[in-house]
Amino acid sequence: MKICKGIMVWLLQAVATLAVFWTATATIWLPGPWYEIAAWGLMPILGAASAYLAARRGVNNYIAWLAPPICVYLAHYIAVGYAPDEAGPTLLAALLAIVGAAAGHVRNNMKK
Repeated sequence: MKICKGIMVWLLQAVATLAVFWTATATIWLPGPWYEIAAWGLMPILGAASAYLAARRGVNNYIAWLAPPICVYLAHYIAVGYAPDEAGPTLLAALLAIVGAAAGHVRNNMKK
């Protein structure tokens, strides 16, 4: 039962982050620096938060960090129709998601 709950939480994390990241990626069509702000600031921070919350809800921390960087890539691919031009936002999202998942794991162990 615990494994099924973890899978469901991880899928919920992936769907939620994909929806939010797709909305943030849609700012590429707006004039000005909105896409850069979303890609370099908003998406990595929200990815770290989602990895933290998923790890707190019982998802293994080695799996919880995977959804945000994958969703950054897929959101750009879905919204625009091609892969991102640069890998920087995806890698930053991966780094911060690892930190968020590790923080969730540490927080879970402190509670015990």
